[in-house]
Amino acid sequence: MRKIRCADGFPGVRDKLFGRELFLYDPREEKRLRGASGEVIARCGSAICRATVDGAVWIGHLRDKQAASPFKLPATRLLGTAN
Repeated sequence: MRKIRCADGFPGVRDKLFGRELFLYDPREEKRLRGASGEVIARCGSAICRATVDGAVWIGHLRDKQAASPFKLPATRLLGTAN
C-alpha cells in the first residue's frame, strides 16, 4: 500500500501481472480476502484484488507502457479476460 500510494500520481508502481509489466494505481486495502502472494484473487467492477504477503489490496487502475494506448485505465479493462 505504501509503495503504491507514494507513486500513485506518476509513474505508478511497476509490477508484473499475467506476464506483463504494468504500473499499479489507486490501491485500497482488503481486510478479508487472502491468497497466495501476487495472485489476483477477485474482481469487482473495474478493480482487481491482488493477494500480498500480509493480506490483499484492491487495484483500481493499471497502465501498460508497451500498449498502443499507454494511458492509465481501469484494471479490468486493461486486463480483459486474463486469468
